[in-house]
Amino acid sequence: MSFKARLILASAAVSVLFVFMFVSRNLSAEYVGDAQSRAVDIEDTARSAAESSMGEPSSSAQHRAMAENPSCTPEAGSCDQANGTPGCDDSAYCNSVCDLDPYCCDVAWDALCVSPNEIVSGASRVERFDGGFFKYPGGSHGTVVEGGSQNAMGAPSLTLEVPAGCLSDAQISVELWMRNITQVTGFQAFLEFDVLVLSYRGDLSTYTSTPFPLHMQAITTAEVSAGQLNLDGSVALGDPETTTDALLATLVFDVVADCGPTSIDFRTGGEFSSALSFEGNPLVTVLVNSPSLTLDDTIPTVTAPTTTELECSTDLPAAATTIAEFTVLTGAAASDNCGSLTVSSVTGALIGTECLGTITRTYTITDDCGNSTNVDHVFNVSDDTVPTVTAPTATELECSTEISSHAAATTIAEFTTLTGAAASDNCGSLTVSSVTGALSGTECLGTITRTYTITDDCGNSTNVDHVFNVSDDTVPTVTAPTTTELECSTDLPAAATTIAEFTALTGAAASDDCGSLTVSSVTGALIGTECVGTITRTYTITDDCGNSTNVDHVFNVSDDTVPTVTAPTTTELECSTDLPAAATTIAEFTALTGAAASDNCGSLTVSSVTGALSGTECLGTITRTYTITDDCGNSTNVDHVFNVSDDTVPVISGCPGNIEVSSDPGTCTAVVSWTAPTADDNCGLLSFTSTDNPGNTFPGGITTVTYTATDDCGQVSTCTFDVTVNGVVDVDVQVELAGVTDPATRCIHFVVDDCAETAVVELSFDAFGLATATIVVPCGTWTQLCAKDEQHTEWDTSTLTDAGTFYTADTLLSLAGGDTDNDGDVDINDVTLLLAQFGNSASAGGCPWDTVTRDADFSNNNIIGSEDYTFLTDNWLTFSSCNCTLGADGPGGSGGVLLTAISVEDLPADLGKRADLNKDGVVDYKDVRAFEQRNGLPNDLSSLMEASEKIGR
Repeated sequence: MSFKARLILASAAVSVLFVFMFVSRNLSAEYVGDAQSRAVDIEDTARSAAESSMGEPSSSAQHRAMAENPSCTPEAGSCDQANGTPGCDDSAYCNSVCDLDPYCCDVAWDALCVSPNEIVSGASRVERFDGGFFKYPGGSHGTVVEGGSQNAMGAPSLTLEVPAGCLSDAQISVELWMRNITQVTGFQAFLEFDVLVLSYRGDLSTYTSTPFPLHMQAITTAEVSAGQLNLDGSVALGDPETTTDALLATLVFDVVADCGPTSIDFRTGGEFSSALSFEGNPLVTVLVNSPSLTLDDTIPTVTAPTTTELECSTDLPAAATTIAEFTVLTGAAASDNCGSLTVSSVTGALIGTECLGTITRTYTITDDCGNSTNVDHVFNVSDDTVPTVTAPTATELECSTEISSHAAATTIAEFTTLTGAAASDNCGSLTVSSVTGALSGTECLGTITRTYTITDDCGNSTNVDHVFNVSDDTVPTVTAPTTTELECSTDLPAAATTIAEFTALTGAAASDDCGSLTVSSVTGALIGTECVGTITRTYTITDDCGNSTNVDHVFNVSDDTVPTVTAPTTTELECSTDLPAAATTIAEFTALTGAAASDNCGSLTVSSVTGALSGTECLGTITRTYTITDDCGNSTNVDHVFNVSDDTVPVISGCPGNIEVSSDPGTCTAVVSWTAPTADDNCGLLSFTSTDNPGNTFPGGITTVTYTATDDCGQVSTCTFDVTVNGVVDVDVQVELAGVTDPATRCIHFVVDDCAETAVVELSFDAFGLATATIVVPCGTWTQLCAKDEQHTEWDTSTLTDAGTFYTADTLLSLAGGDTDNDGDVDINDVTLLLAQFGNSASAGGCPWDTVTRDADFSNNNIIGSEDYTFLTDNWLTFSSCNCTLGADGPGGSGGVLLTAISVEDLPADLGKRADLNKDGVVDYKDVRAFEQRNGLPNDLSSLMEASEKIGR
């Protein structure tokens, strides 16, 4: 960097002293050499021109200047405006500029000719602006001190000054000062800064008007390139130098980025230097860069410490005074975008009580730039620690009554004066309460416990015991009871168990020096006998300490009194054999009804003699004499009388109930068996008879069976039941409705052998048309069984087998459907019913069959339809019967004659009219064929009928 200088220039119009800053300009090659050749003489030339102009009229000076450079004429244009004409209207200024920059007079008066400009040539540097031209020799005249003090090196200095440390505003101000001044008339300063951190505000920056009011480089345009400032200043022409330190300029910057240390520095290097000057001569100047600074307006990031639990407010720890101490607090954290942090704090008073309260300590965390954040560290105060207490030393007492001389402590001061006692608490004061217990143990060896409760201000308490030991070693004073007379040893009274009972005995007394007395005793055995003897009872009187005294209570025993006895009540007996065994102990004797026995003393024994029966078993007596004897041989006799009288009838057990059976096969009688009853009597059974016995054959009808029991005294009991033999015999049968697949209930007519004996039964058939049943038929000898549904089926026959008490049908009775008139065959009579009823519901003829109601529902589906047509077809002109003659039982029956056609006149009017479909007066196969065609049936039945007619059936 080159020095600034001040030169005095002479001009025909005006002579002015300027201080200026150079702005670099690159000249074309043809002018650079000229500028270099004349640069070494420019200062002398300037001085001479200035001196000459002092006494030369301005017109002459102007004329001389114009002669030197014809472009510098009044017609050339204004010197402070750029134009395309070479030169300007101020010849003195024009010649000065053109000497340094021929381009301004040879080519054009451009913006660089108007504003200050800088021509760099070899070892020197020429500056031009506002009519003043100065030359400064090359080389350095300034020494840079990084962040040094304003008095660095004791020489004149240019210093860049800012507040030390961080700056937290969005804008900062930097002051340019001159320090250690002797004689100074001007300055120049070439500065640099980091544009990533700072942005120059020329509109807010200012020069100081004194001592240097003149400036070539305006402060608003001082930033000549990014991050580079050029500043200058000079005294006015004729003003004296200054010898006083002064603020030269205030530079304002916007903060672009926080953190990161930065500074404002003097640029170094090049041909011109920042320096102070005196009358154009540079002075050796110390350049002091700004101290390093940090730009920061961001508050620290802080996390408050976790709430801390305290027992007492006095436990409050000291506040953290450094950031290291703060961050070791549980939960605490602190950080800043830049720089270090400091800590301060204010601790509030306890809010609430020591038992439940809070203390808030507010920490202020501040960074290097004064940015701060407040957080609270909350301390919850809650005292739940019980007091620490030491129990008083145990105290010795002779008797428990001495406790009254040891009053309980009522204050903590009184408590702690007790021998061995102590009490303290972690925080707060203490109160005392107590409860004195009763004597535990005895006056002789016992304790009394006084429990103290020591409570702090928060209600936390500790209990301790003050023990009083009670002891007594003096034996009681005792007087024995007077000797007592007894009849028996059993009269011995109960021993006294309390001191009150003992002292109530005749002659007895007891006392003790301290406490209560207890009584125990041991009673000795009878010495001698119940008749003459003694018993000794030894009493032990003991005080509460186990001290005791023994005394004897003597009992004299003697007995001459017989036992007191009550005879048993007379006992009634049914039989002499009921006589109970005699009592052999006094307990057995007194258990007899009405009996009693007692003795004044001792135990009793029993003996007896039983006499023979006087009279008979039916009316007599037995006498038993008891002798009751005590331990001394005193005895009493009493009689126990037994009256014998039998008036109880015999008992018959297991009498059968009435029996009803069917006749056995082949007869109308039946063999009947049962379990025979039994008979018993309380004394002697004479006889037990029956009118009939199990396994006897009984006739048809009702037979009454009687059992009779008689005892020795003639008393009788009977048992009767009826045996009924019905005039029927059971038959086990299995019946089938051939071709029927739906469950059915049908009325079945059964007959045996000669057809004279019948049974009519309603049977339930399953989905396979099967029914199994036991039926009854009249009693007799039968060899076969016939069955028929009289309204729908033909007959079927099975042989019968005698199974002992019933018959079994040997084969399945299969009943084929098709017979509607009960004549045993399937012919035209049955077909006419189908033709008349087709499509109608079936009708029930009851059970037994009413012989009038007919229907053709052979399939049992409750409607006459095509399946019933099939039944007639399958069974056409079949015939069935039993082994006896059966006539035509139903309406229209043919009596066993198979008819293939029938005249309408032989049929009931309504039936004939509906069945004669072709209206020819005869119901035959032709009508059946018409019926088949009308109902979509095959011609099976009509074909069979037609064939039957052709062969004469």
